[in-house]
Amino acid sequence: MRLRRAEQLLRELRAVSDAALDGIRDLRSRFSDGVIDAARLVSGSRMKVTGRPVWKLGNPPNPFPPHVALEGRSPQDGDWDAVSIQPYEYEVKGGGDGPELRERGPFQISGWAPGDHAGCQCSWDFEAVLEIDIGIDSPPAHGDDLFDL
Repeated sequence: MRLRRAEQLLRELRAVSDAALDGIRDLRSRFSDGVIDAARLVSGSRMKVTGRPVWKLGNPPNPFPPHVALEGRSPQDGDWDAVSIQPYEYEVKGGGDGPELRERGPFQISGWAPGDHAGCQCSWDFEAVLEIDIGIDSPPAHGDDLFDL
């Protein structure tokens, strides 16, 4: 009785395994050879996946210029400190000499931030960053095998 049950379980396991393999073959047939080659390169390498915050503007009816300047930028960017504290310059009606230029710094000491003014629709988004070390100390010269995939 145990032998029959074991044989039945093995047949079921084989059927599930065959179905999974068929699914993988079907998936493979949907990709070009370049995608498969890239997947092989990635799977054979040492890689690290990290994330970084990125400023997302939203869709406000009256975009706030300092926030527009931050769109798509990250605190990990080299110019973040300068851009995130950039003052907002605007014109107000002046006396008889025409408009007067005024300047307003960020509402927070640390710089502009999502939600720091009325109507703000900004937020932080996070993007994945894939770092790949394929073991090459310097880029291959033009015509080397790596570029002839």
